[in-house]
Amino acid sequence: MFWVSGMTWKLGVCCEIEDDTVEQANKILKAKGVTYTNIAQTPEMVEMLPTLGMPTTYFVDSEGRVLTVPVRGANFEGYSEKLEQALKAVE
Repeated sequence: MFWVSGMTWKLGVCCEIEDDTVEQANKILKAKGVTYTNIAQTPEMVEMLPTLGMPTTYFVDSEGRVLTVPVRGANFEGYSEKLEQALKAVE
């Protein structure tokens, strides 16, 4: 997610993307109606923000600092808890 002028933005990171699978990934995103920006994961990103499961959610502030431990999978309770922590951190 990106923080811009008081708004949160969602950013998708596609894992395990190779040059020959980019077109296929774009077709899947389009078919699913995904409208937010998606980028391919780089080796540097894997080291900084490892994918711990699908999906893995990180909360970052406007300076790019990670605010909470990642939330992985469809853990809605954990997601809400970490979101509250992240919001308190940027107040």
